[in-house]
Amino acid sequence: FLSCFMKLSSVILFQLLFFLTTPLVSLGTEKDSLLFVLQAEPDNVVRVDLLNRLSKITAIEIIEESKLYADSAFNISKRIGYNEGVVTAYLSIGNYYEEMGDYSKSLENYLAGLSLAEQISNISIVADCYINIGATYYYTSNLELALKNWELAQENYNKANDMDGVGIAIGNISLIYFIQEDYKKAIHYDSLALNMVIEHGNSYQIARAYNNLGGSFHIIEEYELAIENYNKAIEVNLVSEVINYRSIISSYVNLGSVYLETKNYSNAKKYYQYAENTCDSIDNDEQLTNVYEGFTSFYEETENYQEALRYYKLWQTVEDSLFNESKSKDIGRVEAKYEFERKLEEEKRVADEQAKIATEIKSRKDNLQYSGIFVFVLILFAAMFMSGKFSMSEKVAEGLIFFTFLLFFEFCLVLLDPFIDSWSSGEPLYKLLFNGVLAALIFPLHAFFEDTIKSKLFSARRKVVERKLK
Repeated sequence: FLSCFMKLSSVILFQLLFFLTTPLVSLGTEKDSLLFVLQAEPDNVVRVDLLNRLSKITAIEIIEESKLYADSAFNISKRIGYNEGVVTAYLSIGNYYEEMGDYSKSLENYLAGLSLAEQISNISIVADCYINIGATYYYTSNLELALKNWELAQENYNKANDMDGVGIAIGNISLIYFIQEDYKKAIHYDSLALNMVIEHGNSYQIARAYNNLGGSFHIIEEYELAIENYNKAIEVNLVSEVINYRSIISSYVNLGSVYLETKNYSNAKKYYQYAENTCDSIDNDEQLTNVYEGFTSFYEETENYQEALRYYKLWQTVEDSLFNESKSKDIGRVEAKYEFERKLEEEKRVADEQAKIATEIKSRKDNLQYSGIFVFVLILFAAMFMSGKFSMSEKVAEGLIFFTFLLFFEFCLVLLDPFIDSWSSGEPLYKLLFNGVLAALIFPLHAFFEDTIKSKLFSARRKVVERKLK
């Protein structure tokens, strides 16, 4: 149980935000100021940008309201032909469906945004699309495609010279290696991401990077380094202009887990208490389940079974309240995974059919060419047989015979080449040996035809001479 909890708590921060490319903000001041500007702004392009910004910041807590702003931004952008606004709205709408657990619709919007972003050659927005697409694949457990899209995001952020985005992409890539238990690579990418965001990022991303690195050290039981990074994440958050309480709670729970694993029960209890108090101040049930789970483990470890039972009941109560939402997302993941697999199978079927058609067309084309060459070779052989009835020099006859057999030899090589490759496994020495055997078989035939044709030419010339003499 403790082992499972350790793994869960060390990953908590990773689950916070993989798809948003902007930091968390205070819904109070920024939202109010944006709405105030929006009411007085006559320019539609600026209005779209304001609506998209409102959609992003409200997505943190009020996802339904975020969808309304995104829909408005999408409709205005479509009407005025503002493609950048359309793409950003696609991302916000995709994020809404992702939060609702409808990953098929989420991916549909992200891909539509990517297609349009590529058309308008906006590299930065293309990278944002790849970040979001990778997140959808991640949530549907398709880690290979998640990694591929996050690598594409990193590549495009580099092209756009967006080091902030590069840090986000690298941090996400580290998550894949963490889940695959390749902790050496995870720590490598976590360190790269941390250095990147310290230089170019904001406080939220820096705290996130510290927490990620702490999680990687935590899982390999490098507890001192884990504690150091978790504490740095808390320090960064506490001095930030906008405090990210969700990130702080994750750090507190992670620290409690580390101290519990190292039998430092006083510190473990202290940090779990910090986490619980912070949850109470922001009323976050999702984080509260992690806190109650931590307390359950703590009191079970310290043999205070009465408190362990109390926190277990609290944990299950909050867990049950979140069950329907979680179940809905699980169903969405299963449906999306089925949809992805169905699309892949359909694409494979179409590709196989196209390959089959292409093979048949090539086969017919090759057969026609073989037939044409064969007919031409037959005509040359016929010309050789008929040469005795015409008056031609010995050298011309030899040239005709040589050319005919050379062409026949090459035709045999082309015809037998697939079989020779199969028998020789592509080895040059064996192929040369086969060619030599074929030449040896043709040589006596060449000699026979040459003697026969020359004999016929000589006989024809003798008859001509005899007729002249008579």
